[in-house]
Amino acid sequence: MACLSLNSGAKVYEALEAVKNLYGFDLSGLDSNSYGIFGSEVTLEEVLREGDRLEIYRPLQCDPKELRRRRQKRGVSN
Repeated sequence: MACLSLNSGAKVYEALEAVKNLYGFDLSGLDSNSYGIFGSEVTLEEVLREGDRLEIYRPLQCDPKELRRRRQKRGVSN
């Protein structure tokens, strides 16, 4: 988990840009992701407060139920 120091009044999109610049994360497709602070969905314009934990909710790559079915067929346990 990364910890950032941002200016007072920084918004979600500014935090994402800081992460991108500091750690080189690929943040392409920002519009297709959802974002949250402690489990509550927020917009890119949401103002962050000290101690907030910003979360990135990305679309699932595949259906978890389908993955379990495939593993079951192959006889692979968790």
